[in-house]
Amino acid sequence: MKRLIFSRKRKEIVRSALFSKKYREGIQALLSLPTKKDNEVPLTSLGILYDHLALTYSGSRRFLYEEKARQCYHKALEKNAGCLPAYWGLGRIELLHNKRISGLRYYKMAFNINPDLRKNRFAYAQALMSARHYGQAKKLYLMDWKQYGQSFHISYNLAVLEFIQDHLRNAKKYALIALRLLSHRPKYIRESQGATAWRCALEDIIKKSVE
Repeated sequence: MKRLIFSRKRKEIVRSALFSKKYREGIQALLSLPTKKDNEVPLTSLGILYDHLALTYSGSRRFLYEEKARQCYHKALEKNAGCLPAYWGLGRIELLHNKRISGLRYYKMAFNINPDLRKNRFAYAQALMSARHYGQAKKLYLMDWKQYGQSFHISYNLAVLEFIQDHLRNAKKYALIALRLLSHRPKYIRESQGATAWRCALEDIIKKSVE
């Protein structure tokens, strides 16, 4: 029972830190929780916040936190070779440095472990989009749309993807859907810094698609 409580607490800490962008505070909160030696979740949770914290710095400080994230992800894979978040994290860091081949390789490894898992398919689609493999990314997004119906993140990414390719009519359509879906999310999400950035990006797409 205690393990379940701490697992739930860990998820809440990571989610709150990501939405508020208070990564350092989140890391300290995670480090204060007890851990199990055979559990990779504490390591991937730390890795996620370390690699987001790294993006708030440049130079040697960014490298330091990225290396901490990598260490967490690699240790997680030592405990569980099928740990999907660890592959996503390692791939994310590579893609942020424009290392598309190695970045996609990590995401592809994760995708091959469980291609039917929705979160895994979405992560791979995002990686493909980041690596400018727009056709493959769109195919996976639309597969999700057909299977699960409209969702904010799929609509948002389709809006961005279509806008990048200068398909303005489609970009506007998906942006309007994404804005509507965002307005129905819980208050703590709607008022977060992340939601503010999403809203501004979507409104910009709509504005430029009209001009």
